[in-house]
Amino acid sequence: MRLLLPPYGSATATFGSGISHALFIAGLYGLILYAQLHLRFREILWLTAGAACACVIVTFVAATHIGGRLLLVGRTDNPILAAGAMAAGLLAAVTLLAYHIDIRRTPLKALLAATMICITLTAIYLTGSRGPLLALILALALTTLVIVYGSRTLLIVSAFGAYGLVASSVLFYGPIRDALCPAIDLACRDPYRYGIWMQSLDAIASHPLWGVGSAFRFPGEIPHAHNTYLGMALHYGIPLAIFFIAVMAVTLSRASELKSKDEKFFIVAMLIFANGFMASDLSEPLRSFNTHYLFLWTPIFLALIRPHAAQDETHIEEAQQSSR
Repeated sequence: MRLLLPPYGSATATFGSGISHALFIAGLYGLILYAQLHLRFREILWLTAGAACACVIVTFVAATHIGGRLLLVGRTDNPILAAGAMAAGLLAAVTLLAYHIDIRRTPLKALLAATMICITLTAIYLTGSRGPLLALILALALTTLVIVYGSRTLLIVSAFGAYGLVASSVLFYGPIRDALCPAIDLACRDPYRYGIWMQSLDAIASHPLWGVGSAFRFPGEIPHAHNTYLGMALHYGIPLAIFFIAVMAVTLSRASELKSKDEKFFIVAMLIFANGFMASDLSEPLRSFNTHYLFLWTPIFLALIRPHAAQDETHIEEAQQSSR
């Protein structure tokens, strides 16, 4: 509804110009519904990991040169969002290795999964994207704690805590850079986030209810907020930003109810990663058909769908057994 209402944020934006973004997300929801009805979860994991790995291999083969930051095939203008998609593939491969592959019985499958992990991790590093790397480390560490203790509160705190930690790394970037640069090359580059965050807060203060519109862009080299929750308030207003945060909280609560260990590990890890990622990028998760469909909306929809689907599958199995 907000996409249909002015202001649109740009003189060139017209009525309904952003509605296709919402339709794409609705289409993704339908695709996930179809996939979870016709594919086993481990098949979805293999497809995700394999697609990410293939993307990296094609990039290495097709790219005439790799200078500075790796620009992946399929997301050639933004290495940060490309890193988010690669992280989804990496976490899928980790889940396969942890829950679906017996190293003794199927060593070749284990080797394949390990190779996928190495390839996608290398690609994430070569994108030079520090936010996704930090979010990935936090996701792997915190997911282990959540799986061990199984606490809903711990999951919610972990996800929003990952967001806070990545955001803090930007706010306290000066001391971090002084401590790590030049020993770690990635720490030497200025993230340019703080200034645009302050501009975003000023714009939100001027348009708190409806925001500045989905098509709005700041002038200069950094056109958007580089922070999802801040960006939602900027583009759509504070009420919709609060609603989006509430959706994330409900999603995390539903993810904690998952019974299957592999599903819970992957979805929880992806949700924690997405929150960490959103602290430093992805200004507007409703805009355009993009890689955040894989690392943000896919785990959100899976977390909302799978508990109900698992209950239906259990009832069907019980009915089949009783009929015998």
